Amino acid sequence: RAVRKMKQLKDAGIPIYVVYGSHDYSATETSIIDVLGSAGLIKKVVSANITEGGKIRLDFFTDEKTGVKFSGMSARKRGAEKSYYENLDCEHLENSENGNVKIFLFHSTLNEMKPDFLAMSDGIPLSNFPKNFNYYAGGHVHKRMERDFPEYGKFVFTGALFGGDYRDLENHATSWQAFEGSANPQNASNEKGGFYFVEIDSSKKAVARFEPIEVCRIFSLIYGADAKTSQSAGDELKQMIEKNDFSGGAMPSVVLLKIHGELSSGKPSDINFGELKSMILKNGANVAYLSHNSLSSRETQQLKIKGEDKHEIEEKVFEESLGLFEKKAALKNPALSKDDGKKLSAALLVLLRAENAGESKSDYEGKIKRSAFAAIGIK
Repeated sequence: RAVRKMKQLKDAGIPIYVVYGSHDYSATETSIIDVLGSAGLIKKVVSANITEGGKIRLDFFTDEKTGVKFSGMSARKRGAEKSYYENLDCEHLENSENGNVKIFLFHSTLNEMKPDFLAMSDGIPLSNFPKNFNYYAGGHVHKRMERDFPEYGKFVFTGALFGGDYRDLENHATSWQAFEGSANPQNASNEKGGFYFVEIDSSKKAVARFEPIEVCRIFSLIYGADAKTSQSAGDELKQMIEKNDFSGGAMPSVVLLKIHGELSSGKPSDINFGELKSMILKNGANVAYLSHNSLSSRETQQLKIKGEDKHEIEEKVFEESLGLFEKKAALKNPALSKDDGKKLSAALLVLLRAENAGESKSDYEGKIKRSAFAAIGIK
């Protein structure tokens, strides 16, 4: 359906300009972005050369209808594009095509606009971006933000069009209910997904207008199980669900149920989560998501890894595992320190997830091994 909409835009003479997102990057250019580009449905506006001084020099692309100049920087997984920005030839971009409207596309966290939930992540400082662009179109950060910077222009992050994970869906919730001492989370903002119309006025200043899109109703339920037995928690959850009508009217509906806290007796697995999900669907929901990663029990003493999405969970697993290495003198290695170790672990995980670009099994495995050895520093 997305491709069909892209075709409609192309037929209407409306071009789509893109850069790689952090999950799109492909060294062999076999990403779906490249497939769509080859079909003429989108245009990737990233073209770079290396100067004699070792700087990365980006080219400009011109929109035929308006004459607007585009340039941009693609993202890499885990923020690996940071070194590209540090070596970017900003002077070339700042002093070229002046007098024309210039738009810079990027898919990275900007340090000066970093939301709280990304406070510990690496971002790109404003000083690494080229000045003198009218508009900076940002992706990657799943929060809607806009801000004007002197000497630069307007930076806009559109946020997630729709929920990419549980936290996104929670942020877009249209209805909230908290039970048993739970409080609505800080991101209970009812922030709808959508997109921006950006116009350049007579003074060549970017004026942004957000257009919200609501494709479904999202109900968010939060239940605190502190000091509850698994039996009483399960019974109360059923009663809570039975009292609610989750139909979305003219729109489909999504129900989020977050269960957290420490059970006084019994185990989380004693609660029939499958039955709870079936009850939610029976009461009118089209889709139900249950989150019980933050539910624990006094009876179990296990390695506790809590998180809302897989990247957060992966990072915590790395951190706790690396802590075990640091306790063993024979395995002490600066590369396995918590910060460097997490980065190395994340880099190796990215390599293990690398796509097979039509290679034989032996060639593919050889490529993975060589890349892994290079990341570790083994020749």
